[in-house]
Amino acid sequence: MYELRLHQMHIASKKIKDISLSSLFALVLICFFFPFINVKCAGVKTTSFSGITLAKGLKINKSFINMYTKTQKFKREIKESDEIKLRALLWASVIFTLCGLVSSFLGKYLFSSIFGLAGTLMLLLFWYGVNSFIKNDGIINISFAPGFWITLFLAISSTILSLYFFRHSRIPS
Repeated sequence: MYELRLHQMHIASKKIKDISLSSLFALVLICFFFPFINVKCAGVKTTSFSGITLAKGLKINKSFINMYTKTQKFKREIKESDEIKLRALLWASVIFTLCGLVSSFLGKYLFSSIFGLAGTLMLLLFWYGVNSFIKNDGIINISFAPGFWITLFLAISSTILSLYFFRHSRIPS
């Protein structure tokens, strides 16, 4: 009787773990629709771009680029290959997060932690890539919006939580 009750508690605990971890991965995916980058002109926010918009490929009109290059000095020149790399990093992060969601829903904590870690690394590489050529000392400033930081925090949290669940997923004897 005691063993049956213990087994039932273990199954209920596993369902709670699966739901909580899946919810966390789903929140990370939702956060990709929030603003990732803000553009300010003379201290006033002019526009912002979501993670999905940036991943799809942001085409900024030539007048904005000309104005930006006249008022802003780049750390280095932005090439088309840089844009492709940044888009690939964001898409990889979305795909890894989606894979983490599916694997956490299935209760595969090792896979969800691996996918969560890969998605987090892609976000960090995106952050590093953008910072490698942006120099904010002109009239126009580009900064990371709270949506990016929330996404990064939730991605790190989902990775840590899935590692914790993986470590403690043994059936009690």
